[in-house]
Amino acid sequence: MEREGDPALPKAIRAARSFGVDLMLHKARSLSPGCLRTTDLVLGFESFHVAHAVVTGDADRAHAFLLSELAWLLEDLGAAPPHDADGIDVVLGRVNALREATRGGPSAIGDPVGRSDRQFLETYESIESMVDIVAVKLFGAGDVAATSSRVP
Repeated sequence: MEREGDPALPKAIRAARSFGVDLMLHKARSLSPGCLRTTDLVLGFESFHVAHAVVTGDADRAHAFLLSELAWLLEDLGAAPPHDADGIDVVLGRVNALREATRGGPSAIGDPVGRSDRQFLETYESIESMVDIVAVKLFGAGDVAATSSRVP
């Protein structure tokens, strides 16, 4: 969807705020042809996000995933975080082999547009848990979800 310059939705801003994230300055950006050609990792919430990144942005298909898919595959592999940047390519190679072998997995993250504040919050909670898995399994980050500062 071409939404260049659009701000985050008010419900998204409120949901993110409860997780300590400020989206007030967020503006949507459109992909320009080839803009993701050298990107190491592309994550999308929905299949068309990933397809658009590959087709328009020229992202490497082996480095482009649904967030839910990458989290699921990393969990299934039991991947340990690599110790250097080259190790990430090795892990992504293993992830892609598993992706080809399984041909299935989790669905996309549903867009909560038009739904309640509670649905936005539940969606954000799902996103946070998946990002935590990717951060720990792929980048060796600490327990992101457990250490995030929740704002009441």
